[in-house]
Amino acid sequence: MPTLVVEMNDMPEHHSPNGSSQPSAPLPRLTRRQLALVHDLAQGFDIATVAERRGKGLSSTYELAERICVRCGLSEWQEIGPWAVEQGLSEPNGHKNPE
Repeated sequence: MPTLVVEMNDMPEHHSPNGSSQPSAPLPRLTRRQLALVHDLAQGFDIATVAERRGKGLSSTYELAERICVRCGLSEWQEIGPWAVEQGLSEPNGHKNPE
């Protein structure tokens, strides 16, 4: 029986929002509050600063970050900012990437 061999060069190329040619997984759905936290963390703010800026409690902000981690497959909140930049949700300077 013949074996079908497909080389990577024969495969259609997928581009992720950050411009790489790696296949991009669908982004998880996040609430407006979660997206706001994602953008603040991508700007380099820590949880305490975000909580203070938004007038929220420290523990509720950590809980919100934990829910984001669960949805996005991240281990800890410090990964959220770099993940957002990698996914094209935000740039390190805090500006959202236009789609």
